[in-house]
Amino acid sequence: MSAGTILRISVVVFAAALFQGSIVSTIPIHGGTADLLLVTVIALGLVRGSVAGAVSGFAGGIVLDLLTLDTLVTSLLPALVLNLVLALPVHALVRRIVGQPPAERLSEVEVVV
Repeated sequence: MSAGTILRISVVVFAAALFQGSIVSTIPIHGGTADLLLVTVIALGLVRGSVAGAVSGFAGGIVLDLLTLDTLVTSLLPALVLNLVLALPVHALVRRIVGQPPAERLSEVEVVV
């Protein structure tokens, strides 16, 4: 991944975390709130691969916790465990639906699996 791609992903995740922490979390929708950062990270994971999705989700969670001054342990650790538990089944399901990627586009996770 090039430096420009990493910079673009970082800006998108930071903007989503900033928007989530300042505006979206204050708008109630049927008794809950929307999670814009989650949708952004899922989209990045589907477009850029599971490694980019996992790293951007981890970084976005830390940024959101620091922006909202929330406790890191209560929100970061469950999200990390959930990401680790769900990453491989979701990745396998997406591979089954979409099909095998070309050999030249294999990422680190796909080579291990």
